[in-house]
Amino acid sequence: EKPPRRRSGKRTRPGGRVSGQIQKDEGDRAAALRAVWERTLLLLHKEINAVAFDSYVRSAKPLSLVGNLFTLGVVSSFARNRIETKCASSIRLALESETGVAGLILRIEVLPQATQIDHEALGPTQPALPLGGDGDLEAGHFTDLAPDQPYEPAGIRGARKTVRRPSAPAPLPVPTLSLNDRYTFDSYILGARSNRLAFVSAQTVAARPGSAYNPLYLYGPAGLGKTHLLQAIAYAIQEQTPRTRVSYVTGEHFLQEYVHAVRSGHIELFRRAYREVDVWIVDDIQMVIGKERSQEEFFHTFSALYEAGKQIVFGCDRSPRDFDLDDDRLRSRFQSGLIADITPPELETRLEFLQKACVRIGAEVPYDVLLCITESIQSNMRSLDGALTKLVAYSSVMKVPPTISLARNVLTEFFIDMPQPTRRVSVDQVIEAAAEAFNETPSGIRSASRTKKTVLARHCAMYLCRELISEMNTTTLGKHFGDRDHATVTYGVHRIRQLMTDDTTVNESVTALLRRLSS
Repeated sequence: EKPPRRRSGKRTRPGGRVSGQIQKDEGDRAAALRAVWERTLLLLHKEINAVAFDSYVRSAKPLSLVGNLFTLGVVSSFARNRIETKCASSIRLALESETGVAGLILRIEVLPQATQIDHEALGPTQPALPLGGDGDLEAGHFTDLAPDQPYEPAGIRGARKTVRRPSAPAPLPVPTLSLNDRYTFDSYILGARSNRLAFVSAQTVAARPGSAYNPLYLYGPAGLGKTHLLQAIAYAIQEQTPRTRVSYVTGEHFLQEYVHAVRSGHIELFRRAYREVDVWIVDDIQMVIGKERSQEEFFHTFSALYEAGKQIVFGCDRSPRDFDLDDDRLRSRFQSGLIADITPPELETRLEFLQKACVRIGAEVPYDVLLCITESIQSNMRSLDGALTKLVAYSSVMKVPPTISLARNVLTEFFIDMPQPTRRVSVDQVIEAAAEAFNETPSGIRSASRTKKTVLARHCAMYLCRELISEMNTTTLGKHFGDRDHATVTYGVHRIRQLMTDDTTVNESVTALLRRLSS
């Protein structure tokens, strides 16, 4: 009697797959391994958070399956860490289901730069996966990128699908907005202190993109020239090296393009378009911050360009430390380069701005009228330009000369509702006045106390000093407030300006103090 036949240790599953390996009769092993990974991705997109799936998992490359060890390649150590901490369990279970391997071990390796998978060259390997609803999604228009080819997913488990590799794709159009040819370095008004650091650093970046001050972060209230400097950088680089791919966009434009790319299934094209640029300039980035998915995409675009040595420049209305972020990764990226603030310009700077504006529009306005405008509009260059334009237009239409009286009658909506300082005051006098108004003591304002009342009085005194003693720089001023530094004074001044806009009580108190100290 013949002995019973021993069973093979290999288990065959439907679709021609064998536990622990890919059968040779399935064709090329690499193609078969990709097919297994594609089917795994179809399972994973329902199990893994959409942002993590699109950012890390979709871009991974299957390297090998030996026994029960599945090796997956990723593009960076950051992606490896995110997959190991957030997605490894789901990926392992999905792979076990697809390969039939029990107790599968998942190993994540960082691919060398030369062997990283080029998903864009391969074409889309997955259907467009919806990210679900998001409160920050608004309609947008991804007009600069051509539509991708439709994807036909494998309908049956085990079915083979051939992925054709086309020739290397041509570079996509640069996602950018048009530049204003008035916004150049030559036309920028350089102040004594208010914008000097921002101006010099912007010129340095334009001269040597990617090698100095990367990233460059410019911030300050609206209307002080951030957009002018950002566009001047883009204009100068394009003039010097026309082949450089310079992208100038706003935060709102980036948000709209991202939303449209997600909804239309063009997210890979969106990423490729932005990550192929050499210089990325984003104005008003506060439009993206705080919106979970667009902020995540913004962060990864930033990281990809930064790691590739590309120049990055941001403009914002606040300092990175003022953002309310649950994740500090983005703040730390902003702070890794040079941060330069732009403060309200000095009287001489405002006057020079108006004089150049008169030359630009071909208007003749007496010096005393320009001085009256600059003394009345202290914090916003855009308002200065608008006031001059209105005065010149009214003078021309009504055929009357531009005088101080005409300016005061015509420009009432531009002029601040407080008298200008007519006498010099000291820092001590300002501190005493602020202490009295906020029921505090001068010594308390100069102390290290952090109570809400004391901090408000201290910031108010700092703001008053900057308005009434503008020739004193913030470093010197900080020494009068308990030896505080430049950043603390700048923050205090900015906070009071914001409160005067948002809080009527604070606005009335500060205005009354300005009137009292100026009279």
